Amino acid sequence: MTLCTAWIRQEKDNQELVFATDSMLTGGGETWKHGIKLFELPRKDCLLCFAGETTKAYPLILNLISSIKFDKKVMNQHTDLRQVLDYLCATFTELINSLVDEMQTDGYDPYSAAKFIFGGWNWKTQLLEFWEIYYGKDEKRFLFRGFDSKDSRACLMIGDHLKEAEDLLADELGSAGKRIGGSFDMEPFLVLSRMARNSTDFRSIDGALQVAKVYQSGSTEFFGVMWQSVAGKHTFLGRELNPYIKPQIRFLDPDLGIILDLELPKKINKLSPELISKINTDDFGTEFIFIEECYPNGEQKPDLTEKQKEMLLAIFKDNSYKKFLACLAEEENTENENE
Repeated sequence: MTLCTAWIRQEKDNQELVFATDSMLTGGGETWKHGIKLFELPRKDCLLCFAGETTKAYPLILNLISSIKFDKKVMNQHTDLRQVLDYLCATFTELINSLVDEMQTDGYDPYSAAKFIFGGWNWKTQLLEFWEIYYGKDEKRFLFRGFDSKDSRACLMIGDHLKEAEDLLADELGSAGKRIGGSFDMEPFLVLSRMARNSTDFRSIDGALQVAKVYQSGSTEFFGVMWQSVAGKHTFLGRELNPYIKPQIRFLDPDLGIILDLELPKKINKLSPELISKINTDDFGTEFIFIEECYPNGEQKPDLTEKQKEMLLAIFKDNSYKKFLACLAEEENTENENE
């Protein structure tokens, strides 16, 4: 099965709704360690993840995505997010109640085989809101219970090993000095990360983590995760990426929960006027003025914008490629002279 979590994170004066899950998929007697469990819906202010049997969850999610896409009212981000919640529950209920259980296995409940977390930015209430969605056998429909950003400790977990996860979260909060009061940072992510890497004690929680956020602007952002450590592989939505053709996303450190910079050095050697002149003409040209502004006294400025970081990364990579081409040309000239 799995472990999924969502919580309200306090980021200085702003709040974020964070979703995180492992990548284990189960169903039909099969186990996949690289399955997508975190979904962006057609309207871009909300997210959905699930725990439970993939054979039940995937048809529900795919039908929901298709239905929302062709419903103008639900697609409109001016529609109250709670109306979208009602729409989701109604759609899931209609689909699951049409299920024909041909197996008729004793003790097996096909209706409650999957749970979900749905949430996003509700412009109507001006709150980040999220809900656990589950099937009520007595009511014969999908029900929900919710949380919002008025609660500084709003956090939800679904899936396996919930008691152990809650205990580990309490320990994590205690080590951060937040056992009583205070808001969440990335503590639930750190707990999930620890459990997903401990296959001995938590066998059903596995695979690289999947993480996304909903911001108060009504937008979402998906993150990659370095797995299983900051020195590990680039992964995104549970799958390992080719580091040279990876999408333009930011990556998280699984041990600290921090967003990694765009692979930029924190410092460069303080340069002499002679070396500055050489670099200016031979390597970076006029771009060196920009580099010097970003690295005053050889130290990276702490308040660099994402745009500045992207520009620096492009300049450094372009310079490396130019040097590579220059080496090839020099080698070719040497071979020609020796012929």
